[in-house]
Amino acid sequence: MDGADHISINSVLTENTVLFNKQDDATGIFDHVDAFVDLSLDNETVQRVVVFIDPHDDAAGTHRYAIWNKIAEGIGNLQALVQINISHDNLMNDEDIPLALLNDGDDPLAPDWEILACILQRLQRKVHLVMDDHATLLWNRAALPGFAGAIHEQAMITGFNTGNGFPHHCLDILCSALLTLPVLEIVSFEQLERHGLEEGQSLESMVKLLQSPSLREVKFKSVAFTNTLSKAVAEALRERSEITDLRFITCSFPEGGSALIARVLE
Repeated sequence: MDGADHISINSVLTENTVLFNKQDDATGIFDHVDAFVDLSLDNETVQRVVVFIDPHDDAAGTHRYAIWNKIAEGIGNLQALVQINISHDNLMNDEDIPLALLNDGDDPLAPDWEILACILQRLQRKVHLVMDDHATLLWNRAALPGFAGAIHEQAMITGFNTGNGFPHHCLDILCSALLTLPVLEIVSFEQLERHGLEEGQSLESMVKLLQSPSLREVKFKSVAFTNTLSKAVAEALRERSEITDLRFITCSFPEGGSALIARVLE
């Protein structure tokens, strides 16, 4: 690595946010990953990283994740890190993605959640995990068990945000996965309208999540509530909840739905 490249990576590490995109390595970090690991030691500037979770690359076997293990080591070195954003290079607009593609087990665009697992295993401090807005392909149904496995029982995740590309069919498996996080304090659910919740959909895992003893803050943003969801939230709050900050931002409710929740809050 020549001096110019060293200066370039060092400059990147003076920013508040650093992007990690193996397909478009504008920072040069993937080309000089060992230098990144060395320069990341004792870094107290970077507070947020954005990681592009894309499909498997052409590398095979154990070599596939060798570079991501190095990236994860460097991310783990960042002393001021408080947030990890997960993104995906969508190759089409959200509105052009058919629902069938999100459910296709052979979808070549399915995210590679082993990348996230590599990073979470190296963390040395607690973070908020945020799914980027409009990254619809992150919620590929066939790949969701991989996501659940990547975050399972991770003690460094204190906050989680779905982003506004979150579809209803992921809700049960997502809440079940979040239930395994022992120190989860903050959850934000955003924009379920495009593929909205169905009336009567099972929300048992969400009720359990809202009753988690560690959970303190919950936000629903642009969520189209059904009677079932309204009753589930009310049930969770009525029976047992440690939530101290509950927000409904630009949400819609069926007749009587908001009143049901309001009565419990009294």
